[in-house]
Amino acid sequence: MPDDADARRLRNLRRRVARAKCFPDNTSAADRHVHLIAEILAAGHSYPMLAEEPQHCAESMLWTLLALYRARNRVQALEGPTVTSRRIRRQCKRALGRIKALEVPDA
Repeated sequence: MPDDADARRLRNLRRRVARAKCFPDNTSAADRHVHLIAEILAAGHSYPMLAEEPQHCAESMLWTLLALYRARNRVQALEGPTVTSRRIRRQCKRALGRIKALEVPDA
């Protein structure tokens, strides 16, 4: 049984997904199938098709992931590369510190 924080987070996520859906322009059959699975599971019910036709459910999920990854790649191509990893940012900060230490002050 989810606690109150989990329930609030799930309600908020479901509401955000519903607002972003923009049916039918922004969805595909696979997206709608995955959304249906998620809504039924989020409501605390079982989805018999997961047991009866797991391959079909997996295909819907994989098509949805493919579309998501392609969209993210397009966005990244438009925006340019971004550094999101903390480790990479720390490495860059250390490298900049070393470079500054090597700089000779203007005389």
